[in-house]
Amino acid sequence: MKKMLILGAGAMGSAMTVPSEKQFDEIILVGTHLDDDIIQEMQKKQNFHPKHAFHLPSKVKPVLFSEILPEHFQNVDLVILGVSSKGVNWAVDILIRYLANSAPILILTKGMKSTKETLLCFPEIVRVALRKQGFKNEIAAVGGPCIALELVEKQPTGVVITATSNPLLSELKEALQTEFYRIKTSNDLIGVEVCAAFKNFYAITVGTALTHFKPVVISKQRSTAYNAAAFTYNQALKEIEILVKWLGGKSETVYDLACLGDLYVTVAAGRNSRLGRYLGQNKLYQNIIENELKGQTVEGADLAKEINHIVQKNFQLKILKSDQLPLMNALLKTVCENQPFSYNWDLM
Repeated sequence: MKKMLILGAGAMGSAMTVPSEKQFDEIILVGTHLDDDIIQEMQKKQNFHPKHAFHLPSKVKPVLFSEILPEHFQNVDLVILGVSSKGVNWAVDILIRYLANSAPILILTKGMKSTKETLLCFPEIVRVALRKQGFKNEIAAVGGPCIALELVEKQPTGVVITATSNPLLSELKEALQTEFYRIKTSNDLIGVEVCAAFKNFYAITVGTALTHFKPVVISKQRSTAYNAAAFTYNQALKEIEILVKWLGGKSETVYDLACLGDLYVTVAAGRNSRLGRYLGQNKLYQNIIENELKGQTVEGADLAKEINHIVQKNFQLKILKSDQLPLMNALLKTVCENQPFSYNWDLM
């Protein structure tokens, strides 16, 4: 592979340029309309990315979304979607308009979309949208614990690339793996993607446990409230396993990097866990979004709003059992009904 194009110049999309420079001679980094400031600064300051405070590889060519040209997509060997969940439709529109060949598409975006009957992961949504327009590009996705700033610094990182095609998985691993970016592969695309989406959701509940109870002071520098958080973490894994099996994935995927590892990282850092910590202080969701987290995307909360109606429907139909999903019940009420977060320890 020689030429890569990345849609989305935010934290993770741009971070992927670092492991990619080993095998790719040219990397086109296209920003969304929300990335204009980032792209303009990169263009002025020798690829200096303001969010990372880091110069991205010299092979990277930053492009404003308003300056996309057909030539950017010509002879592309790999396309990466690094947009937020809200930007997937934009990315699909761009692909339909400009995609010139059958290059594989690797999706970094985490989340799910609801239909009247079920939930769909983004690789399936992108695949169906492109098929309707006659495209037959193979689709893969990335899961697992990966903090963008650490990847940029080339700290050891283990991820899972998932696809239904073994040859594609081998090709992507060969193209992207480095001494610091280590890749496992999986054919359980549904399982990996369900884990990738719901780890954001459940990180909120674990974050809540970290601040909901009075910490025990060990020293002047450190205090703990970890027992409840560990209990909640264990329950989160059990509930994600139920959801993975419901949607057609494999249970074993939950207990590896795609969920066990990724949930750990998401609890330790990020907006989902931060929302949980505010909820643990008995603050209401709507107040937090309007104040402490104003203007910030919290993927786990967005997922709660997206899935609420289909989950409630499946509770009514007894397809999902609400008493087996106490954390999900609590967080849906917190986000969708603006109720205080409440634990039901008897069900955990």
